[in-house]
Amino acid sequence: MVVEIKLTDAERPADLRLIYEHRQIVGHSHKFLVRAGAAMDLGFVRVTNAATTAEATTNQGYTVNLELQPVELLLPSCVETGASANIEVSDGGLDGVDNYRIVPSTGSVDGFSFTAPSSPQTVSLSLRIKSTITRPNTGIAPKARPNRVVDLGEVTVAKSCMIQMMKLGGVKATYDTLNDYTAYETGDGNAMYARPGEVALYDGRKGKWVNIPPMMQSMMAGKMQGAGPIGDIVGTIKGTKGIDPNILARMPKIFSQRFSWEIVSGVAKKARPNEPVSSPAACPAGSGATKCRAILHDSEGAIHPITYDSGRKLVGINLDGQVMVFRYGTFNIARPPGW
Repeated sequence: MVVEIKLTDAERPADLRLIYEHRQIVGHSHKFLVRAGAAMDLGFVRVTNAATTAEATTNQGYTVNLELQPVELLLPSCVETGASANIEVSDGGLDGVDNYRIVPSTGSVDGFSFTAPSSPQTVSLSLRIKSTITRPNTGIAPKARPNRVVDLGEVTVAKSCMIQMMKLGGVKATYDTLNDYTAYETGDGNAMYARPGEVALYDGRKGKWVNIPPMMQSMMAGKMQGAGPIGDIVGTIKGTKGIDPNILARMPKIFSQRFSWEIVSGVAKKARPNEPVSSPAACPAGSGATKCRAILHDSEGAIHPITYDSGRKLVGINLDGQVMVFRYGTFNIARPPGW
């Protein structure tokens, strides 16, 4: 929670001083971060009114404003080893605030940029808030308060960040972000691979790749373009741009983007402005998540629970009782010859 205390509506602003705890604030505004809770000590505030001389000092009116603004930090779903990714912050959330730092269990953070370590692992990040209160619970003698720690969640660090989408009609779809293709595995050894403009098939019974004639390759690739039934599903999210024509080549990625926390929560806020956006929920089996929240998404009159982990990553979509589960990291999938 960002707190801002500021002076306004003064007759002679230059004569006013804003005193917060044991120090004088430069200017007439003071912003800082606190951990939100039922009871929050927002500090001891005083205002002095003194002109350059005693003779020139007279009474004047002013207003002390207190503003509270929730702030949200969203972690990247997956970062490749040694690479950097941004930690997203709600618009203007921490502008002018300096009593905090983001601390990773390993790797490094510079501002809002997280740099992953050199080996695959799960990294925990926390927000350490330096207390702005400089006095004990009783009395006004200077005394430092301990830092408050907020758990931000975990980031998957992998050699190749992939998105896996499971239980889609019994098929497991894995998107390789580095090479831009998706593997569809049925569990019986057969598999289809799709990348923009091209497909490949693997015959698990014969243990070899299927030779697809060029004309058939063009026909199959052509059918992969456009929205179709999958596009109808992702197209139910309002406020998004056109459907990616390469849906089969990037299906897990498209679902994770179209059903992102930012988009779905925004729709929910507009549809139900007086209700909580999300609520605690059980994490889908197989997602690897341990702490989740769900948003009820209204799609043309049908309500679909959409589940996210503590880092606000999509981990589950319930479509009429069929749950699609999402995982992030490195997964062992084949790569078609020549790809």
